[in-house]
Amino acid sequence: MDCQHCCGVNQLLDNKTTSFPWRVLINLSFFFIIINSLTVQGQSYTGGNKNFIELNNGEKIEVKRIEFRPIKRVFLADGIEYKPRQIKFYQNNNSFYANAKNALLFGQSTFVRRVDSGRINLYSYKIPRNFMGTFSVDFYNKDDGDLKRTRIRFLKEDLKDNEKSLKYLRQTRQLDFLYYGLALTGTSLVILGIFDSWGGDTSPLVYVGFGMLVPSLPIMFLRSNKKRKALNIYNYTL
Repeated sequence: MDCQHCCGVNQLLDNKTTSFPWRVLINLSFFFIIINSLTVQGQSYTGGNKNFIELNNGEKIEVKRIEFRPIKRVFLADGIEYKPRQIKFYQNNNSFYANAKNALLFGQSTFVRRVDSGRINLYSYKIPRNFMGTFSVDFYNKDDGDLKRTRIRFLKEDLKDNEKSLKYLRQTRQLDFLYYGLALTGTSLVILGIFDSWGGDTSPLVYVGFGMLVPSLPIMFLRSNKKRKALNIYNYTL
């Protein structure tokens, strides 16, 4: 996330001349658009022959040093420039990263760290949340294919040969209905409350709406855990 953007939002929220409805609207917008704010992060690693990059054409190149230059938006591998979109995977001494561009809405190159490996590889990306720490966006691939988001429709197809994994996916789907019911209803009430509060006191609808949004957060984390269990079972029971 762009630090200058975050600071600008915080300054706007701290401005005493900002009315309460605008504060609510800014926080609510931040809550839903953060999921699409993935960017390439700068990294620099030095090591032995364990470092490598793998290009989209399958060519694997062992290197001693991998460095990302954010101004030019290129990777330097032993001094040779590679554009992020040219790289499918890269590895340093300790960590393995994959390009999630095919799994993102606008196809932006974003390198996510592998947190579990097997027939199904799980990747995670940490995103800062306004005033609430960070949360993870998860991706996966099967047999070193292109990355996908950990969405039920993808997982049901790729994990269909393991009934135990499918059981956890069905539990995840049940939590989806609860999460989206609370989130959409809460959001609607907050928006209605903002318009109802215009030029006057804060509408009770704002508080009721946020009261429904708050419990949706732990449900969101529980959904993520269920999906991770489905992936772990698939890797360790086949």
